[in-house]
Amino acid sequence: MKKLILTCLVALVAFTVATPGTSADDVAPAIVAGVGCGFFDANGAFWGSGDGHVVHTQSANGNSNLYCNGTLSPGAVLPTRAMIWTNENTGFICGNGIIQFKGTTTPSGHFSFTCHGP
Repeated sequence: MKKLILTCLVALVAFTVATPGTSADDVAPAIVAGVGCGFFDANGAFWGSGDGHVVHTQSANGNSNLYCNGTLSPGAVLPTRAMIWTNENTGFICGNGIIQFKGTTTPSGHFSFTCHGP
């Protein structure tokens, strides 16, 4: 389920960025506010966020970066200290085979993460 949610988010952002007839050099970063991105709570459960903010960039050589931040939905278990999440400690895949990601969930319920990949 975790993979499906973020894969759908990445597909949405990729669709927003893809513009026929332009090169990667010509495409500005896509900024998408209010999308349903989310992240992990203190128990490692994936929670959505209604206030998500996503920025997607793609370099001329095809590398892609996806950044998202927001606040976990009510009911999420908040950590007592900032928690770092990576693909190594979650097995989570950002989408399109992108396995490099790192993110943080804070005691206030804020989260942010970045995915890197080709």
